[in-house]
Amino acid sequence: MDRTKTLFDKSEFISCVIDSVDLDHAIRRYEKKSESRNYEFEEFFKDIVAFKNKRDPEQQLPNGTSFMRAQAEHLYGTLSRSMYQIVQESGMSMGGFARRFYIPEVVLEAWCDGTSPCPIYAKLQIAELLGIYSRASTVLSSGVEILI
Repeated sequence: MDRTKTLFDKSEFISCVIDSVDLDHAIRRYEKKSESRNYEFEEFFKDIVAFKNKRDPEQQLPNGTSFMRAQAEHLYGTLSRSMYQIVQESGMSMGGFARRFYIPEVVLEAWCDGTSPCPIYAKLQIAELLGIYSRASTVLSSGVEILI
C-alpha cells in the first residue's frame, strides 16, 4: 500500500511528526552543537530521527518521513536565522522592534551584532508572532487537531 496516497491513521500520524518532546530535544541539541561548530541540517534531522527511534523502538523511522523532514527544515530555518535577519524581515526599525517585543534596545543590538546570543525560546516566540515560524498543525481523521 502506498502511504502517500492514503490518510494516516492516528498512530501512524503521531509516529511520523515532530512532537513537543522531539521539538524540545531538537532545540537543546541545536543550542549545544551550534555553539561549538557548524551544525548542518542533515545532522540536525538525523539527530531528530535517532531520538524519535530511541523513544519508540517499535516505530523505527530509518530516514524519517517527508512530512517530518519538512517540519525539521522549517524549524532549522528559523533557528539558524540571525536575530538581525528576523528584525529585517519584520520590516520594523530596530527601535520599533525593541518596543514591540519589550526588549531593551541595547540587548536587541547585542543579539543582532552577535555579541550576545538571543535565547532560542525568545527567537522562536518572536518568529512565531511575526508569522516567520509556525508549529505544524493538522486535523486527524477523528477531527482532533494536533498542534505540535
